[in-house]
Amino acid sequence: MPGDSNLKTRELVLLWAALVVLVSMLSACVPAGTPTPRGGGGGSDCSHENNDGDNVYCEEPPTSDSGSASVDGTIQTFVIKAGTEDFSFGQGSTTTKCWTVNISGGSVSWSRNENSNECKDPSHNELYYEKPQPTKPPAQPTNTPPPPTATPEQPTATPQSPTDSPTNTPAVSPTATKTSSQPTATLTHTAQFTPTRTNTSLPPTDTVTPLPRPPEVVITTPIPAICEEWIIFHTFRDGDLEVYRLDGLEGSPDAVLYNLTQSEAVDSRPSRSPNHQWIVYQSNRDGNVELYYTDSVGSFQARLTDTNANNINAMIGPDNRSVLFQSDRNGNWDIFVIDLQTGQERQLTTNASDDVNPYWSPGIEWITFQSNRSGSWNIYLLNIQTGNEYQVTGLPGDAIAPAWSPTGQELSYLYQVDGIWQLFITETNGENTVQISHGDGDTANASWSPEGYRIAYQSSRAGNLDVYSYDLRTDQEYRLSDYAGPDSAPTWNCGGALISFTSNRDGDQNIFQVPWQGGGQSNITIDPATDKWSEWSPAKEPGSQGQ
Repeated sequence: MPGDSNLKTRELVLLWAALVVLVSMLSACVPAGTPTPRGGGGGSDCSHENNDGDNVYCEEPPTSDSGSASVDGTIQTFVIKAGTEDFSFGQGSTTTKCWTVNISGGSVSWSRNENSNECKDPSHNELYYEKPQPTKPPAQPTNTPPPPTATPEQPTATPQSPTDSPTNTPAVSPTATKTSSQPTATLTHTAQFTPTRTNTSLPPTDTVTPLPRPPEVVITTPIPAICEEWIIFHTFRDGDLEVYRLDGLEGSPDAVLYNLTQSEAVDSRPSRSPNHQWIVYQSNRDGNVELYYTDSVGSFQARLTDTNANNINAMIGPDNRSVLFQSDRNGNWDIFVIDLQTGQERQLTTNASDDVNPYWSPGIEWITFQSNRSGSWNIYLLNIQTGNEYQVTGLPGDAIAPAWSPTGQELSYLYQVDGIWQLFITETNGENTVQISHGDGDTANASWSPEGYRIAYQSSRAGNLDVYSYDLRTDQEYRLSDYAGPDSAPTWNCGGALISFTSNRDGDQNIFQVPWQGGGQSNITIDPATDKWSEWSPAKEPGSQGQ
């Protein structure tokens, strides 16, 4: 009958509409730009249930001007969608142009900063948070060169930056715990002296024909790194060398400790990704020294390299997935890169000499490293896209420990002047070289500030090892410590206001902090076991590598 036909048609239309609404509601659960978890099946599960152990927990908070939400477990990332950009933040309080977000454990609260039309626009109005689950280890490399016929000894060929740091002997943690009071010894410093920062006349190049000098290096600026104020350090508090993370000041009520490496082997030399999601480190837990990785709370351990050789000195690149390192699998030290997500590996240098201490530029196209292919250690550049290599220094003595400035325009390195290791800075083409440190003691462990206009280092002048900083804009040097003992291995916090360093002024080694121009020095760690070699924000610098 016609009436029955019309009724069936209306039912079909209503059913179709209901399906459209249901699909729309489900798709709204994943805002545009939602990160795809590695190993998560190419999507996100916007629920509080973990269906397969590999999905992302996420939820869209209400679109009100302010509010709060909570989730079981700890929120790892909060994302604000603003137009075509995603801004990701971790624990703590963060302010953008339109939003203030505070994340504490499993709770998040948000509020608008402005009432402008731009901030009210729906395209700037999408917020969600996610909790990444432990990812599956990447597939092992398929293009690994065959292992050498004899297993090399533990790495000894890598030149170490000169230090007078104390011998690092494992200390067993006693049961007694130190009080949480923080030493507040005050040291107010103005500039110690103002060196004349002029072009330095270095010795001429040796007779070995150098590679071409570098062309103008153009850096593709990456997305600015997220600022998360937690620190990584090495410790013997478990009886073996581990890498720990500390949020806050140890002994304070809100301090949280994470054992990132969790093994009974020697775990060291961490590199944290610019987005603070991954930590790559080296370990001898399987016999030889290999690279491993974990997330920022150490919830899993995964092996990254798998050879019969030694793979060391890792640094995660600006893309948060390309890991630079050196390996002696071919009988000499060469530089490799491996993809953290796929496990695909590529050899970057093939010279018969040793190529070591690789360091990323602020962009993904370039790296710097040192090589003894000229008869002494010198500094080189490599474009990893073209494979072209360039020589920056051509010195008869050893130029070591290169590090690329966050500005992309300069390199720092160490070179001996009259038998004393001093810090130098040069442009990427090797021109306009200047000597930064002076005095009668060796300088080492240089660390660039986040914006690249300041640099910190240690120096053993007058027979005492102390920490210094230098402002390249004013050519002023600041002495940051004056303890009658070794203070070493400086590293900057991500805001650039504070510097952490290692000191044994408590009778055992701990991590301390000090304003970058000097002032009050106070504990970050207080455990009676050895805590040393901190890394506050950079992806890598010599001090946090134990060099």
